[in-house]
Amino acid sequence: MTRLNKKILCFVDEYGTAGNQGFALGCAILWAHECGKADKAFSDLLPASVNEIHAANWSKPQLQGIMSRFAQTEMPNSIRMLNKASDVFVGERP
Repeated sequence: MTRLNKKILCFVDEYGTAGNQGFALGCAILWAHECGKADKAFSDLLPASVNEIHAANWSKPQLQGIMSRFAQTEMPNSIRMLNKASDVFVGERP
């Protein structure tokens, strides 16, 4: 049977404050029907004691390591993840 769920989900989160040094945006875009696969692939990489991730509480090497391992899993091929640190600081914060 053809999948009728054609919805796309987009999750965007920020780190820091816009206009301040260290500000970054992260985004994940995926088909709604593949969310469960992506969640399972990521959850399986976390220590059993971790209930949720707060990037501000993890070191950069920890985060990069887990995301690197996540990219090597059999996660859905249609997921796209973007991460962009801001390097533009002009005038007052927006």
